[in-house]
Amino acid sequence: MCPDAKNCSSPLVCRAERILRQKVMTLPDAPAARSPGLPTEFYSEGDYWWPDPACPDGPYIKYDGRSNPRSFNRHRKLLIRQSVQIATLSEAFRMTRSPKFLKKAEAILRAWFMNPNTAMRPHLSYAQAVHRRCSGRSIGVIDSIHLAETALAVRQKTFCEALDPETAATVKEWFARYLAWLTTGSFGQEERIHPNNHGTCYYLQCAAFALLTENHALLEELRHDFRERLLGFMDRRGAFPAELRRTKPYSYSLFQLNVLSGTAALLSRPEENLFLHVDRQGHSLALAASFLYPYVTDKSAWPYARDIAYWKYWPNQPALLFLCGYFLNQPAWLRQWRHMRSDLKLFEVIRNTPIRMPRLWISHLLQEK
Repeated sequence: MCPDAKNCSSPLVCRAERILRQKVMTLPDAPAARSPGLPTEFYSEGDYWWPDPACPDGPYIKYDGRSNPRSFNRHRKLLIRQSVQIATLSEAFRMTRSPKFLKKAEAILRAWFMNPNTAMRPHLSYAQAVHRRCSGRSIGVIDSIHLAETALAVRQKTFCEALDPETAATVKEWFARYLAWLTTGSFGQEERIHPNNHGTCYYLQCAAFALLTENHALLEELRHDFRERLLGFMDRRGAFPAELRRTKPYSYSLFQLNVLSGTAALLSRPEENLFLHVDRQGHSLALAASFLYPYVTDKSAWPYARDIAYWKYWPNQPALLFLCGYFLNQPAWLRQWRHMRSDLKLFEVIRNTPIRMPRLWISHLLQEK
């Protein structure tokens, strides 16, 4: 419990108070023994890869949906930790204008994006490695989805204007460099064309980083692809066939619609609500939300196979309810979102929950006070 709970104006501010006492940690604090890169280069290992019982000393083999607890994920945990810290501190500062939240956020941002000894290199060349197979894969680009809320928090007007100018400029430059790697490198280009949640996650990240760096040309490209391509990931019912084929079809379907909703939120603007867009095949976010909503409110009605792992942990206050409720004017969905469980203690859950603070995803459309 927060020791200052009596003085906290909200649960979020109370969480921000706890962050003030947390140590600033970066990638070098979690050495990755199997990484070929530097201590400041992000490294992770594929979740579903295990030793081969028939050849224990050979390349790992895949068991879809079954996460290996021995896979290296400390860098991902630190990335998520940083994102949660910055988003929380940014919101707490917006609500209270207390300089202590700003000062702590600046310390974290400098450590992650400025200090040459601790700053993360702006690439993910060594993400989702597979032991004795490869040192990194294009699908590892999905790991940086957790940088989206960092970018959105820094972009928030009240917070950004109060930041030390050098810190703000350097952080934006870091994201511009990462965005260039993402949009021009082979890993990013391979990820972009995936017709499933990986492709959607690519677009979500690009949208968040392009908003922060004011890359308007890229934003227009992303909007075009959203209208012409991304909605085609669903079928005529609004289901996502690529996710239903996985061994965890329920949580994958939730994840895909969460991320697609987040992408639409970031790319929408006052003159264009992408949640209302219907493509030439009749696909829309309203269709996808209407298909999945009954199974969010009553999981027992799910007509497909149960997830082979972590079934009981979903749904976990899915952001799709907030975003679809907001953009599609569905007050009942918003009420449902407010009353649902939010439990982000389990790593399997938090790594699949990139939208933890939905207000940040609509802040570019709000008139800040």
